[in-house]
This record gives sequence, structure tokens and C-alpha cells, in this order.
Amino acid sequence: HIHGDVCLFRDIKHVYLSLQENSYSESQLYDYAKQINLVLNRDCIILY
Repeated sequence: HIHGDVCLFRDIKHVYLSLQENSYSESQLYDYAKQINLVLNRDCIILY
């Protein structure tokens, strides 16, 4: 279970970095992070 969380963290971080490279605004990145949280049904994911 923990291993899955680690992989998930890496994937999300990778997506986050790709979005940064594509010069999305910070508010768009936060919205994206919130969408990820909703999909995963979790209160805290790494981006904010």
C-alpha cells in the first residue's frame, strides 16, 4: 500500500513538473491538484 502511494507521489510530481514546463499559471496548477484530490478522494496531496 505504501509502495503504491510512493508511485502515485512520483506520478503526480512528474505531471506537476510537466505542467510547470508548459507554463501553466499557478492557479491552474492548484486547480489541477484539487481535481486530483477529488479523484483520489483524499484531503491532502503534495502540491499545496
